[in-house]
Amino acid sequence: MAHTVLGVDLGAHTVKIVELEVGLRTLRLISSKVRSVGAVAADGAVDPIVRAGSAIAETLGRRRGAYVAEEAHAALPGDSVTLRLMELPFAEDKKIDAVLGFELESQVPFSIEDLLHDYVVIRRDKASSHLLVVAAKQAVIQKLLDALATAGDDPRTVAAPPQAYAPLRPFLPP
Repeated sequence: MAHTVLGVDLGAHTVKIVELEVGLRTLRLISSKVRSVGAVAADGAVDPIVRAGSAIAETLGRRRGAYVAEEAHAALPGDSVTLRLMELPFAEDKKIDAVLGFELESQVPFSIEDLLHDYVVIRRDKASSHLLVVAAKQAVIQKLLDALATAGDDPRTVAAPPQAYAPLRPFLPP
C-alpha cells in the first residue's frame, strides 16, 4: 500500500521540499518546491539552519493543506556533517558499535560527547569492515529539529545528504 513521504533538504542557499507517494516498487512525485534561503530570514534570523527552518515554515505554512505526508525525512546541510571512510579489523556489529566513538574521536576536531554519529557498512569480510561514518554536532541536529517543529514537522530520520538520497537509487534510471 502506498504512503506519502515528505522530504526536506537544507542546502546552503536553498531548501528543497518534495512530497512523494511511495509504494512497494513505485515512487511518484506529487509536488516539489525549491525556496531560496536569504542571508537573513524574514524573522531576522542569521543562523543558516534557523533561516532554512524559517523558509520551510513559510513554504509549508502556505501549502499546509497540500502536504499530507504520513512521514517526513530531513537532510542536514552538507557543511554541518563530517564524513569519514574507516576500516576496522573486525566484522561484528557489536564490536563496531563499541569502538567506533573512540576511533572517530581521533579524526574529528571536536569532542565526541558533542557529536551524534552513525555508520553504513560499505564492505565486510570475515576479518574487517569498511564503513562510511557520518557525524554531526548534537546542537546542530537539535537546532534543525526545532526549526522543523516550528514548521509543524517531526522527521522520522535526519541524515547526511549521501545517506538521505541513497534509498532513491533503485528508482533512478540506469
